[in-house]
Amino acid sequence: MEWLIEPFSYAYILKAHLVSLFLCAFCGFLSSFLILKSYSLLADALSHSITPGIVIAYTTSFSYTVSSFLCGLFALFSMAIVSKSSKLKTDTIIGIVFSSFFALSLFLVSIFTIPVKLESLFLGDILSLEDSEVFELAILLGSLFCFILLSYKKIKFIFFDELGAFVAGLNVGFYKIMFFILLCFCTVASLKTVGAVLVTAMLVAPGASAFMVSKKFDKVVFLATIFAGFSGFFGVYLSYFLDTYASAMIVLTQLFIFAICFMYKRVVYDRVFA
Repeated sequence: MEWLIEPFSYAYILKAHLVSLFLCAFCGFLSSFLILKSYSLLADALSHSITPGIVIAYTTSFSYTVSSFLCGLFALFSMAIVSKSSKLKTDTIIGIVFSSFFALSLFLVSIFTIPVKLESLFLGDILSLEDSEVFELAILLGSLFCFILLSYKKIKFIFFDELGAFVAGLNVGFYKIMFFILLCFCTVASLKTVGAVLVTAMLVAPGASAFMVSKKFDKVVFLATIFAGFSGFFGVYLSYFLDTYASAMIVLTQLFIFAICFMYKRVVYDRVFA
């Protein structure tokens, strides 16, 4: 039975387990709100839009986190400007913006020499996390958690009834902007865990799974957080024994949970509440 706890005897794997647990759990938390407002495509756009920031960071020795975050904010700002200045539908704007940013990142990769493998940029490499990066992530996640703890009820009110929240005196614009900044931060932080390509799954699948199990939003948030945290921890654990990408196993674990929730909804939930 000692082989079951063998992965935890290595410091770098234990570090990867803890980072993926907390980071994926936060992704799951945000996932509930994204599914509630049908913002799943926005998560996909943001995950692709920050890729130029990754390349810029490696070619200029600029901060990896800051560069990616600024690219994400610029993408959100671009989508907002185009949306207000044209009659195009939101999904059209998102499709144009995220594909443009991703194409830009590939262009930059082709003309600059990058001291890392291309797949590590887009597929994640959580096992190579440095102590400084873990410390940076800890500060980032701690700050995000404190803000959510103080603003959860207000954000939930705004997402359920934006007009009612405005009438009640809440600064709707401020809290919506802060939510998207949180989303951008979370996406950037997830780059090392599951990469820019697979981060969309962690921002969509947990919430989608939870909504099939419960209709009470607070319970959905709780379940999505648990599902995502478990996927992050168990995905890294499985990747050790299967000798494969941790990012792939994290997402596949989450998709397995989604399949279970889907079957539960079809077989149990729909029959009981039909």
